Amino acid sequence: MNVLICGYIGFENAGDEAILDRMVRYSRANLIVMSKEPHRTRDLHGVPAVNRYSPCSVASAMKKSDLLILGGGTLLQSISSRRSLFYYTAVAMLATLMRLPFVIYGGVEDSGILTRYVCGHARALVLRDRHSYDICRALAPSALCIISPDPALLSSKSSRTLTSKRDFIVCTPKKGEDAACKYALLFAKKTDKKILFLAMHPEDNGICREYARMSKSVFVKNTDFDIIEDVIKRAYALVSSRLHGIIFAYSAGIPFAALTNGNDKIYYFIEDCKRENALEIYNRNQGRKNGGIIICRASKRGASSLVGDITSSYNLIFGADGFHGR
Repeated sequence: MNVLICGYIGFENAGDEAILDRMVRYSRANLIVMSKEPHRTRDLHGVPAVNRYSPCSVASAMKKSDLLILGGGTLLQSISSRRSLFYYTAVAMLATLMRLPFVIYGGVEDSGILTRYVCGHARALVLRDRHSYDICRALAPSALCIISPDPALLSSKSSRTLTSKRDFIVCTPKKGEDAACKYALLFAKKTDKKILFLAMHPEDNGICREYARMSKSVFVKNTDFDIIEDVIKRAYALVSSRLHGIIFAYSAGIPFAALTNGNDKIYYFIEDCKRENALEIYNRNQGRKNGGIIICRASKRGASSLVGDITSSYNLIFGADGFHGR
């Protein structure tokens, strides 16, 4: 089966690139990817890619495909920009016109008319948290909705040998969110550890560089997702306001301090892990709307308790017993 993937690919966001990596390595389909930087995507993931902003290239890829996967992360949202919602709605409309079935895969944060259209025309909705599931059930009551944890929880590539000692704390803040950096500095002072400020997205380079300079710490510029993942998995602990920084630490059993600060994606991930008894919370000073800090790590069940659900959803999407495309 030929599957076309449309997500936030080619923007150097470590989380979205990690999701694509898992799709490539764990699916049994022939994948084509819509990317902002097709050449880089081909080099990094070893799959064919087309320019997501070229209507002719996208239409040609759709003609060759049996199924479109729309997602990976939270695409149907208007928090960062309404342009994202307009773009992915347009892709869904084009797929519908070309009679190409599509699956929504990831998170949903918007409940407006455009999202209602997309959810109503999707063959299935494979959602990474209970909140997204509730939104989609309300928008499209008759649609097939499935909860499947974030695919980045699946095992990654073999780690590079970066260090044998867990003697540093990694901080992965979002642009404009100083609270993660300030808490990391306090945590490092208390534990007598070094800090490494790590940018998971190009827009985070500025804040990481600034705090590294102020504290005379190490700054790691945004780079390939697998390097970022390896660094986090070899840390003593993580302080983060980035969802996939937290997921990388969680899957490796690394303690982490999650700064929600109104970031619903982080809040819902933690709540879903608690629901599955897959999380140990050491300290919680948090209200979702007001923001706060949750200090925790994976329980003994850990990520392994969630992987089965991801594998089942992959079999449904890509496997012989799943969606058969056109």
